[in-house]
Amino acid sequence: MTVVLNSVHDNWFDGSPTEGYVFMAINCATQAVAYLFGASVSALIGPKLVLVAGSVCISLYIASFIRPFVATIYAGSVIAGMGGGFIWAVQGYFVAVNSRSDTVERNYGIFWGIFQSSLISGSLFYFFMLRGADTITPNTRYAVFATLTTAAVVGVILFSLIRHPWTSSTNVRRPAVSITRTRTEKAKEELIATVKLGLKREMLFLVPHFFYIGMQATFWNSVYSTTLGYTLRFGNIGQSLVGLNGVFLGIGEIIASSFLGLAGKWSNRHGRDIFLIAGMITHFVALYLIFLNLPSDAPIHPTSNGSYLGNPNAYLAMFCIAIFGVGDAIWTNQLMAYLGWVYPYKTVAAFGVYQFYCAVVNSAAFWYSTILTLPYQFLLLVGTALPAAAGFCWMEWKTSRRTWEANESLFN
Repeated sequence: MTVVLNSVHDNWFDGSPTEGYVFMAINCATQAVAYLFGASVSALIGPKLVLVAGSVCISLYIASFIRPFVATIYAGSVIAGMGGGFIWAVQGYFVAVNSRSDTVERNYGIFWGIFQSSLISGSLFYFFMLRGADTITPNTRYAVFATLTTAAVVGVILFSLIRHPWTSSTNVRRPAVSITRTRTEKAKEELIATVKLGLKREMLFLVPHFFYIGMQATFWNSVYSTTLGYTLRFGNIGQSLVGLNGVFLGIGEIIASSFLGLAGKWSNRHGRDIFLIAGMITHFVALYLIFLNLPSDAPIHPTSNGSYLGNPNAYLAMFCIAIFGVGDAIWTNQLMAYLGWVYPYKTVAAFGVYQFYCAVVNSAAFWYSTILTLPYQFLLLVGTALPAAAGFCWMEWKTSRRTWEANESLFN
């Protein structure tokens, strides 16, 4: 988004090199609020309507890029933040309620792989539209975002067709006022339950994990693609690499998700901590190679500076984001599976808490990305990853031990 907005210069909108980060920071701050109220809204109108309403909000946001205005981009950032927050608060619920304890890992792996496949299709489309171009022309922007808006509208239609086979309808008629009052009370209860869950000791141990997922998501979602687009030594393939970045990220995500789906039973027996530590090491390798390959000031403005390797290598850049996607899929899948396993009856609230903390640090990460160069961003990522892994592993071991002791008591 930062690269796209930086290409717009007219009487209605004059983009700056870091303005996209500001809009994304606003988007994530709004998402944080939506995550907090996600369970309440779901209790009030139902999870299906939450999905439909959220997807409509995101469609409006995508459409605002067809002809950017300052007011519409700001408004779109707020609207999309609310829509995205509501969607993510209930998507985990739909997976959890259709899973058993022994299939939750597999199902989240399948879900994450399908979700990340959109990175490949969307990024390939962007790549072919921008191939060989050194800037984004208005006509190209019109074509790209008109197509993406159409795809988003199709998503709205598909969400509206979702059925709830696990619930049964009732023929009992109740007064409308009574139903409204009951749902309102339930919504208040869900909000209170979400806040209480977010402050529980078990959740606080996972906060560094939430923070790290939010920070690294900001990096691969915007900072890295912006860095590629602003590295002028890539020549006329720089804009194309922004699209290919999403393709290779998606490939890494899908490979890791597929493997985790197949290894779900093994991780249920032996623990998720091994995979998590492997994902952390993968991220550290990717960050070190990126540090060597790309100019340190590229996230902030277009630069002709070289890197520690001399001229940046496009193949190495794509390899880095692919293995970064592997690490992201591992961390996200393990956390989602853990929450679905530990909180099967509080799934919406648990995912709301998780996404709330992620969105808060997402917003902070976009703000500091306007001033911090790559080395300082890497230090923050590494410094957060270590306590994040420690907190998750501790809770994983503690929960596994409690489950083992409970099962042992059944046979004694």
